[in-house]
Amino acid sequence: MATKRKSKRGTGKEFIAMPDLSREAEESDEVRIKGNNEFKDGRYKDACQRYTSAINRDRYNERLYCNRALTYLKTKDFAKAASDGKRAIILKAAWPKSQYRYAEGLFGMERFHKATEANLKAISLCKENDCPPSELRDLETQRDKFYEGLAING
Repeated sequence: MATKRKSKRGTGKEFIAMPDLSREAEESDEVRIKGNNEFKDGRYKDACQRYTSAINRDRYNERLYCNRALTYLKTKDFAKAASDGKRAIILKAAWPKSQYRYAEGLFGMERFHKATEANLKAISLCKENDCPPSELRDLETQRDKFYEGLAING
């Protein structure tokens, strides 16, 4: 629990002393690993529950939201996938995987123009931030799929 403490005598300013989050982060990582194993076994709903539990321990970990977004994509809950992708973007905008998951969720919701917009922004961010070539290729493949979806669905 955070506690208030005064900084220096006479300044009148109070600061919040933040709790040590390392234990929570470690616990969160242990739960995430269990979720990863469940995901690999095709138990997507169980994995989703694990990722949710991990998020409750470490709310500022963008990877947890991306992992959970992938479980939502696998179970075709596209709105939740897009929501978690967006949360991950808020936490770490330049991470291509968060952008990818967000765009996939939008595409699954048949919001083709918005998905394409999100993907093009992700490609631009990826190039600006020198992301790994494999991640750029994934985004470009996604872009091509989205263009095909636009051509078919207008």
